[in-house]
Amino acid sequence: MEIGVKFNAIRVVDGHCPGHDCEHRGYISEPGLPIVCAYNQVVIEIVGEPNGEIVIG
Repeated sequence: MEIGVKFNAIRVVDGHCPGHDCEHRGYISEPGLPIVCAYNQVVIEIVGEPNGEIVIG
């Protein structure tokens, strides 16, 4: 799985999965909008307050 990061945003570049749904999600930069790849059993989410400090976990 390849992850792409740019200023205050993250996305899945290549999930190596059949549907590529996680790739189609695009960049996320706000809490509450996770990227989920069930095939790879990975969840990427931003934790924190909107327009506040961003912690990627």
